[in-house]
Amino acid sequence: MINPFQAMQAFNNPSQFLGQQLQNRMNQMKQQNPQAFQKMQEMTSGKSESEMKQTCMNLAQQQGIDLKSFASKFGINI
Repeated sequence: MINPFQAMQAFNNPSQFLGQQLQNRMNQMKQQNPQAFQKMQEMTSGKSESEMKQTCMNLAQQQGIDLKSFASKFGINI
């Protein structure tokens, strides 16, 4: 559950908030499943920003997630 201070931060700067949330999740993933974290690093290592974006879009689509629609809920255009 999100606390009120996190909610205020999300509304004031959604990109920074999502970046922090992503970093927190990546740290959790690294601790909980080092093999999956290593696989993620291999998939993104040496890729350009556009290649990483396409990789993320493909992975989200495989999980049934429309990443553009999800991001738009936070005012972020992908």
